[in-house]
Amino acid sequence: MQLDPKKVGCNWLTMYEKENSIRDFIGYMTLLNARLHERESFDHNRIYVLGFSQGGAMAYRLAVSGAVPVRGVIACGSDLPSDVRDPLGTATPFRVLLVHGDNDPLVPVEKAEEAESELTDRGYAAERFRHEEGHTIPSEAIRAIGEWINRD
Repeated sequence: MQLDPKKVGCNWLTMYEKENSIRDFIGYMTLLNARLHERESFDHNRIYVLGFSQGGAMAYRLAVSGAVPVRGVIACGSDLPSDVRDPLGTATPFRVLLVHGDNDPLVPVEKAEEAESELTDRGYAAERFRHEEGHTIPSEAIRAIGEWINRD
């Protein structure tokens, strides 16, 4: 099936009650973090969140909210949402890896370039992993993500 690049094919965050959806997501992630903290042994100062497409935007939102101590964001096939730009100035800085396909029909590669520029201009450690595919996360990106996390 070929997606029309001018239409969003899979969309779970709509304009309808968008702020409520964002608040619910942050609340859920906060609760998940608390439960994991109670039940699992891990370094709570090394929490990385990965989001694909709209999930990348939500990962940024979680990181700037401060509700969970996010060490790094992996934004795959995503842009930097406009409602995140102002909070970047007051948020605790986090690392960012932008994973983006040069042939992404839904989120043009220029969106990753803009995000990288804005993040680095604001003092965030941002880098990009480019691949030749489209709106996907190929296996070579998975390896690069693991290497990026392990460099910290």
